[in-house]
This record gives sequence, structure tokens and C-alpha cells, in this order.
Amino acid sequence: MALATELLKAAKKANLLPETASSGKFPTVRLFWQNGRIEVEVFPGSFELYFLPSPNEGEVFSIVEFKGASVPEVLEKIKVTISRASS
Repeated sequence: MALATELLKAAKKANLLPETASSGKFPTVRLFWQNGRIEVEVFPGSFELYFLPSPNEGEVFSIVEFKGASVPEVLEKIKVTISRASS
């Protein structure tokens, strides 16, 4: 999958490589950060970001869809989410 490869190359440059990866049910690639609390599912032409709050945060599961989004936009959203979780 070209888009997944592009995202991984950009993530490596940004020092944001995912912790794990797997294939999805559809022809997708799933990338995980922060013990699976942040997931990016890469489709042939789009991304979906899934955010799973920790049990003590009291938030709900959320999904952000990036149709036609650029890889830098997706990486920025991941970076912001990771920095918020770390502070």
C-alpha cells in the first residue's frame, strides 16, 4: 500500500514511528502508538485516526477521518495527541 509506506517514511523522519502494525479487515494497514491508544488505519485513499482514552480520562472513543488528507496533516494530529497525553 503506497499511502501506508509514505506515512511510515514520514513518521520515521519525524521520529514518530508506530509501536506496532498489522493488516486490517479490508485492504488496509493499521498502525498503533501509545500501547494501541492511538491507531491510524490507512486505506488506499484516506486515513482514519482512532483515539482510545485511558480508563481514568473519562473520555469517549473518537474517530477522525482524513479523506484526501496529506501525510503531514495526519502526523501533526498524532504528534499533538501524543504531546497532550504526555503532559
